[in-house]
Parts: sequence; structure tokens; C-alpha cells
Amino acid sequence: MSPVVDGVFVAPCAFGRGLFAARRYAAGERVLRFVGPEREDPRDGSREESNLVQIGLDRYLFPDEPWVYVNHSCLPNTAFRDDAVTLYAIAPIERGEELFFDYSTSILRDPWTMGCGCGHADCRGIIGEFPALPPSVQRRYLERGHVPSFVRDHLGFAPGGEAFKRRAS
Repeated sequence: MSPVVDGVFVAPCAFGRGLFAARRYAAGERVLRFVGPEREDPRDGSREESNLVQIGLDRYLFPDEPWVYVNHSCLPNTAFRDDAVTLYAIAPIERGEELFFDYSTSILRDPWTMGCGCGHADCRGIIGEFPALPPSVQRRYLERGHVPSFVRDHLGFAPGGEAFKRRAS
């Protein structure tokens, strides 16, 4: 186990290393804010490119430690709201619980994909762009506000917008 930094710590998990809650978080509470260098080109052939977080249409962030260890899940316990750097608890998170977010919620206009092995009954088997998610999954994330604004806005799914209303029906 690593030292506790900002309420989280790194420890072994099913995927190698993961980020865990060092305390309890209530639903809706801010859990972490990604910090790290930004860049425009997402792909450079390095191993690090799979750890990039898309934070805008042509902006990517390489999270510093310990934030780089947040793993993906098709049934996450954290999600973005408006920005793509701050994760919030979407349900109570207990001390010692691993933190996950759905990588697909912040991927747009990026052909990168990765196999998923989260193991949940609803696992999609692949991580890719938000538009490639099943419509029911998109709708659930949009209705709950768990999609960064750059994704919602680019796709015309701003709350109250026509595309959002069509998708919600």
C-alpha cells in the first residue's frame, strides 16, 4: 500500500495496481481531481498513451501519481460532472473500496479502444468512444449528468437540448 494522498492510496488489485479510497465518500462528494501535464496529440506510441484522460476535443491529460491508477469499470463508482478532470462519487464509497470510472464517458473523436475485463455482469467487453456505447448506457449517463460537458456539448446533448430530449425518450 502506498501513502495516503488526498484521501486515496495505491494498492494491488485485479488489474495490477488501483486507486483506493482512504476514507468514506458520500454520494455526490468530490473524490479526486486529475492533475498532470496536458497535450494535444493523444497517441505517441508510448505505454503511457493508454493512461491519457481526454479533457476536451483536442486536449488530453496524463495523470500524475497516484491519480493515474484509477481503473475502468462498466459499473463505476465515480463519474465526471461538467469538467473532465474531477471525479465525484455516484454512490457511497467505503474506506478501502477501489475507485473506478467508465473511461468511455470521456472519449470523443478518438479511435482508441481497449478490451475490458471488469468482470461485471453488464461488462461491454470493450472500452471506446462515448458515441459507441449502447444507447441505453448513453441515456443513463446523460440523464444522471455523468458525462463531461465537452462530450455533451459536442454531441448536442446539453441538458434541455433537442438531442438530449430525443435521446431521453
